[in-house]
Amino acid sequence: MEYSTFFNSVTGSDGKPDRTYKAEDWDRHLKDLISNGIFAGGTNLQVTADGSGMSVVLDIGAAWINGKHYLNDQAITFPIDAADGTLNRADRIVIRLDTAGRYIRAQYKKGTFASTAVPPDLQRDADGWELCLADVSIPAGTTAITQALITDTRLDNDVCGIVTGLIDQVDTSTFYDQIASDLQHFRSTNEADFTAWVNGLKDILDDETAGNLLNLITSHTSDATVHLQAGEREKINGAVQKIPRDTLTADDYNNPSYPISYETATNSPSIAVAIGLPSGIYHIKYQSYLASGYGAQMAIELGSNYGTNLYIRNSNRLTWSAWRKVSDGGLSANTTSIASALTLSTAAPTSTLAAGKLWGVYDA
Repeated sequence: MEYSTFFNSVTGSDGKPDRTYKAEDWDRHLKDLISNGIFAGGTNLQVTADGSGMSVVLDIGAAWINGKHYLNDQAITFPIDAADGTLNRADRIVIRLDTAGRYIRAQYKKGTFASTAVPPDLQRDADGWELCLADVSIPAGTTAITQALITDTRLDNDVCGIVTGLIDQVDTSTFYDQIASDLQHFRSTNEADFTAWVNGLKDILDDETAGNLLNLITSHTSDATVHLQAGEREKINGAVQKIPRDTLTADDYNNPSYPISYETATNSPSIAVAIGLPSGIYHIKYQSYLASGYGAQMAIELGSNYGTNLYIRNSNRLTWSAWRKVSDGGLSANTTSIASALTLSTAAPTSTLAAGKLWGVYDA
């Protein structure tokens, strides 16, 4: 048979209209435009534990079943039948279109007791059509319904779904199945351990300790300091850092485990004396070998004696050696002094040399 809707009626010769329609004609028209399911999401027709015992609460909301609209404008509480002592049960909260009764109502569908309980089947035929809003698990010995025992099925297109458009609706079955699978895995393998861990924290952390922990976390998140690992710090410390003139103190120069290698200068003769050098101004370079106090310093005299005197010292296990003068810059005065002190002789060398003299032997 062919159907088409809707057209204006024309009164026939018998005085009767030639186009009359029933409610199911209107339903058929809308059913092809709007899919079954609940409207919107959020808490719309959500089932939750009431927190007081063996009952659940259905929130307000609207749904669409086979072209007919359903609206619940106040929360409904459903008592849940008592649990068995040894067997489990799985119940359901549904909204049901009753064709013969001509209504849509929310109902509680009780399952059957079994070792492995499954929810009751949904009715979907000419006499009635049901959308499942939630499954309620009733393990043996249950005395109160908790939210953990309620599985929200509103997003499952196989049993409910969400109306999102006039032509089609978003298929959320895969998304729902993944969430349900992950939740079940957590409940079966991790929930007990997680709960025990949280309870352990409650026993350990009193109000003062918890507050201190929060302060530490807050301090860390606001800390702008760059924190380095040991290996990174050693690489940076091994490189020579240029430090502005007159920045370091005598204590810094005398510190054999100064944290970085550096190159700098001091214009303070008093600092020079304090670190064991002759009074003057110096360009000083420090090379750290190990943080435990191994390194070396080199001091080049500046000022009027620029580049004329070079001193070095080294540290061994936090102890500095004395400064050693290793160069006087080759001054002519020093050269003359050496030359005047040098005694030249053509005599054959002997094993005995006069004290206090420099001897040179040449072949005449």
